[in-house]
Amino acid sequence: MNVHPGWLPVYRGAMAYFWVLRQGDESAGVSVHWIDEGVDTGSLVARRSFVIKPGMTQQRVLTITAIIGARLLKRIGQKLLSGQMPDTIKVNIQKASYYPMPDSDDFNEYFKTRRFFRIRDLLRYILKI
Repeated sequence: MNVHPGWLPVYRGAMAYFWVLRQGDESAGVSVHWIDEGVDTGSLVARRSFVIKPGMTQQRVLTITAIIGARLLKRIGQKLLSGQMPDTIKVNIQKASYYPMPDSDDFNEYFKTRRFFRIRDLLRYILKI
C-alpha cells in the first residue's frame, strides 16, 4: 500500500505536490493505492482533495498531504484489522498523467511565482502558533 501525495491518476510520479503548484491548480490531493508493477497505477482505495490557497508553498502542501495521508491510512488500517478489505475507487484512466522528477528549468519556472517554504510557516510548526 502506498500513500501518494497527489490526486491519482492525474498526478502520477515524483513530487506531485511540486507539480500541482507548478501547474497552477486550484486544488491538490492525497491518494492511497495498492502497489503494483507500475508507477502509481495500483488500485485506488482512498483519496481526498483540498484547496490550494494563494501563496501556499511546497512545504505547506506537503505538510497537508502528510496529515491527510496519515488519516486515510489509519482509516484503511482499521478496516483491514477488522477483517474487511477496503473498496476500490473507479477512476477515469484517460485523465492519467505521469510527471517526472522536476529538473532545474522546472524549478526556475516554479520560483518565478512560488516559494518552497516561508519562515513564518516553519515557526508555526515549531512554536505551534
